[in-house]
Amino acid sequence: MITPFIDNNDLIANFDTGYVNPDTGARGRFIIPSQRTLRYLDTRVQNIGLVTADQSGLNIGRGLVRTDKNNLAPRLGFALRVTDKTSVRGGWGLYYPTSAAQGIRDPIATNPFNQAVRKTGATVALDGWPGFSHGFSPLSGGSVTSGFEGCRRSMQCPWTCSKPRMQQYNFTFERELARDTSLRLSYLGSTIKGLIAGTDLNEIQPSDQPFGTSTGTA
Repeated sequence: MITPFIDNNDLIANFDTGYVNPDTGARGRFIIPSQRTLRYLDTRVQNIGLVTADQSGLNIGRGLVRTDKNNLAPRLGFALRVTDKTSVRGGWGLYYPTSAAQGIRDPIATNPFNQAVRKTGATVALDGWPGFSHGFSPLSGGSVTSGFEGCRRSMQCPWTCSKPRMQQYNFTFERELARDTSLRLSYLGSTIKGLIAGTDLNEIQPSDQPFGTSTGTA
């Protein structure tokens, strides 16, 4: 069993996509390990709503995910002497690589603390791009307005995220051909399942309608 990754300074934040604010109906809130995390979070992130792991009621600790407790990892091996000059060996085992840090720790330790801020320029009309001379334009034009705005970014790791499971196996045949000379044939293999992959929860739906340009950066 490998316990969840934690940060000594609690610099991680997960996002609860299933939460619905009972007062406003807004979806989502941030979950942080402790109050120590607040000083490092953008105020716009805090305004979305957040609670500590203890307050969330999700049975998670400072690692913001639950411990994966079913990681049984048996290993088997054998060696057989077929004749005085021939032997075979083999083995099989289950493993749980700790590289899951790339899918669990890294997203919740980077994106919540790296928020973008844009300053838009003065109001000005924009033409469609790249123009309708060829009969189609993916951007239909619009205007850019003055002011500051930002795009809050976050990533969510499921509380029950499991680590990948790897099977490793091998088989070896050995045969003595002459004094100090032997032949060895080996097969080594591995199979892995449950790899961690990301999904864009705000992905734009497919459409044949052009996007309306309403903002720009300066």
